[in-house]
Amino acid sequence: MIRALLNSCFGHAFVLFLVILPAIGCGTSTAPVPLIKGFEWRLQHGGTTAGLRGLCAVSSEIAWFSGAEGTVGRTVNGGSTWELVKVPGAENVDFRDIEAFDDQTAVIMGVASPAKFYKTADGGETWQLVYHNATKEVFFNSMGFWDRMNGIAVSDPVGGRFLLIRTNDGGDTWTEIPFDNRPAAIPGEAQFAASGTCLRVQGASDVRFVTGGAAARLFYSADRGDHWRVIETPIISGTSSEGIYSVAFRDKECGIVTGGDFQKVEQKTRLAAITHDGGKIWTNISESQLGGLRECATFFASPYQDSILVIGPSGAEFSVDCGASWTAAPIKDIHSISLCPGGTTGWGVGADGKIVRFTAIF
Repeated sequence: MIRALLNSCFGHAFVLFLVILPAIGCGTSTAPVPLIKGFEWRLQHGGTTAGLRGLCAVSSEIAWFSGAEGTVGRTVNGGSTWELVKVPGAENVDFRDIEAFDDQTAVIMGVASPAKFYKTADGGETWQLVYHNATKEVFFNSMGFWDRMNGIAVSDPVGGRFLLIRTNDGGDTWTEIPFDNRPAAIPGEAQFAASGTCLRVQGASDVRFVTGGAAARLFYSADRGDHWRVIETPIISGTSSEGIYSVAFRDKECGIVTGGDFQKVEQKTRLAAITHDGGKIWTNISESQLGGLRECATFFASPYQDSILVIGPSGAEFSVDCGASWTAAPIKDIHSISLCPGGTTGWGVGADGKIVRFTAIF
């Protein structure tokens, strides 16, 4: 595993105002989009100093986070208060990703030594161990759910192929994709469990995951992981700390991959690239536009579908024209972001238990 570890919250808010035109570029709608003036960033108290990397915004009121030292938390009031929930016997587990469906139901992913997945259906009062794998090579990096029942998770290669597991019962049980159906890895190629976004699902059956180390590639399946297509990208690679950390697609054609080098977080060489044809052609984002390692990227929902937010330890940037131009945002030490479904509000989590809620201003 490429263990991308870059291992104080206050109540006030601060606002970045941007001089930005309405979204243009690869949008499919000619309807006018309100002017995006900027973002409000509000730091919140999470009750922990553990490093946080798992995050899922269920709604504008409900969100869950997860992280090191068995840390799991949730809010049901928009982050006014956060409740830490205990997972018995998992005090030393590093929960790098979490998927939640409401204020009661969530699945958490423990990466390795051994890998353990847990599920709660009662708001964290009790947890069920739903997957356990003590294989030496196993290191899970990310998971995603197409709906409440169907999900997928990816581990670093086992036996030369990426280990993928699926569930069709809401995470109660998980089944390995057959070995011959798993995509092969180049020696030294693996993934980054930095933000829970090196794997992303989309629509009813699309799934993508990205890699680093010896190669920075995108793997795409249109049938929930039964068959895979491998796509080369121009993102920096070659050492164990370099590669793609996050992938996000607005639709089947327009997407972004972001990454860098966790040992050189302010290095700007070949950090991110945009595609408008599903990955056939990639356009590098200029080194002058991003400030360093970017561990997480996300598209906003319609009518702001050309807007992208990218974030990492050294800062964040925002684009309203599908990556053609970028504006910096004054927020640091965030590893992962999650938008509320269909909205313009979300959360970010990061080092030392940092939690921030952000809202786009129109």
